[in-house]
Amino acid sequence: RDPQARIFMNYYTGGQDRTGVHRHDFWTCLLSFGSPRILTVDNRPILMRDTDLIIFGTQNHGVPVMPDATGGRVSLVIFFYPDADNLERQWQTVTDDGEDDDKVYESKGGADLKIGADSGFSPSLLWGGEENR
Repeated sequence: RDPQARIFMNYYTGGQDRTGVHRHDFWTCLLSFGSPRILTVDNRPILMRDTDLIIFGTQNHGVPVMPDATGGRVSLVIFFYPDADNLERQWQTVTDDGEDDDKVYESKGGADLKIGADSGFSPSLLWGGEENR
């Protein structure tokens, strides 16, 4: 419904490729394909695995270097302006107050959705470690 929506693709060849922290004046829908990589949104690390999807507003975001990460990753990024009913949340992060980090929501289709940082996230993914080799 947004005539100004744009689609881009980013390719990361390995763990040394990165995208510096930045922000846009529009919302982002990001689909991740390939090797797992960390995406930071407002300085919160989110592990993006193959076929993961995240939607966020105008928050700061980036992809840090992960020296021990191997394999390529493609992110398909759709930039858009939200509908009027979503505008009141444009400055809200996934979990602004931290109280809902482990809250589970039920989608319309009956599936459970977990909001917040990935509960299986291991900080050693950022800096390497034996468990990731």
